Amino acid sequence: MSLNADCCSSPSDGLAQGSGVVSVIIPAYNASATIERALRSVIAQTYAHLEIIVVDDGSNDDTAAIVERVGREDSRIILLRQPNKGVATARNLAIAHAYGEFVAPLDADDIWHPRKLEKQITVMTDGGEPIGLVYCHSRLIDQHDIVISRDGQQTNARGDVYARLVFANFIGNASSPLIRRRYLQEIGGYDPSLRTRAAQGCEDYEVYLAIAERWEIDLVPEYLVGYRTAEGGMSRNHLSMARSWKIIIAEVRNRHPELPHRLFRWARGNYYRWLGLNCLEQGQVRWGLYYLVIALVYDPLDNARCWIARAIIAHLIRQRVKGARITWLAYKIRDVFWIEYPRSGVWGKSYFDADPAVIDEIQIHPRELSRQGILRSLTVLSSGERNTRSGTGRIAV
Repeated sequence: MSLNADCCSSPSDGLAQGSGVVSVIIPAYNASATIERALRSVIAQTYAHLEIIVVDDGSNDDTAAIVERVGREDSRIILLRQPNKGVATARNLAIAHAYGEFVAPLDADDIWHPRKLEKQITVMTDGGEPIGLVYCHSRLIDQHDIVISRDGQQTNARGDVYARLVFANFIGNASSPLIRRRYLQEIGGYDPSLRTRAAQGCEDYEVYLAIAERWEIDLVPEYLVGYRTAEGGMSRNHLSMARSWKIIIAEVRNRHPELPHRLFRWARGNYYRWLGLNCLEQGQVRWGLYYLVIALVYDPLDNARCWIARAIIAHLIRQRVKGARITWLAYKIRDVFWIEYPRSGVWGKSYFDADPAVIDEIQIHPRELSRQGILRSLTVLSSGERNTRSGTGRIAV
């Protein structure tokens, strides 16, 4: 594979190779509208021992030029180029060129709180070798960096969380985790074959499952990621997302037949509910209702709590008003009718003006408490087995 490293730094630029260094990896495809904001949020990190690797995945806009311009201001920025091969291949290319002890993925349209890496490094260091990944909470932001919600149902899962992660991807998005590079290499990195199977979308989820299968996971319980909901993102391609999730979960079932059937039934209900709500909020009403019905079939007890009515009302509210999407208003109006989603004092603020420590709590139903207790009791591997498993070796240049 031929590379073009336009703005390049190296360990000799003042950082000791490996120990304590975080390799920030940013795949970028036609990201000219947001890549500078993503880079600025990395440059502003209070943890300064970084290298910042941007992979231009065959963009046909000004993405590379913007990275070059910002890179002239900060020698830690490295620009690599490849033909358009997808997010998994782009991340693997960055990992293959990384020298940090840790890897922190960041999507080109997301942003970080300035203390994100500092807080995660502290947790990772305190936990030692058993910790393979440290995640944090995320807030949804619009194209103007305004907070419109939290990213899904946040949990405080720690330790051996494999079964809970099968049930739901509580890590949330690709910009949340800090991962030990050695462990990421052992599991084989990100799976580029999903793209060849028209199943892009859950590459990061597959990595989280592989890490949780072998090592423990820890958390910084603060909202340190601004996750952008701009239209056209990967999460909007519902058919690819559904196919991607089914492939990954099928592999989990094949490897772990000892896990109970109800875990996968709950997982299907949870995932299709998320997919249905996502479609409705993007105006794809028929697909949204289709997925919500599937969710109801797989997990009727959890999904019968007015999910369909709630989703339809949110969809009707979230319309364009004089050309501006006011998504934050939809959530606030929904709060009036469903106490499960309380109002938050940070919604409607600029992301960087919002206190990351303000937790948007939700009421937890007794049935959900019981279910989480069951999930916590499910273990897949002992600690000794977890640390000796080898990976599939997908990372290649």
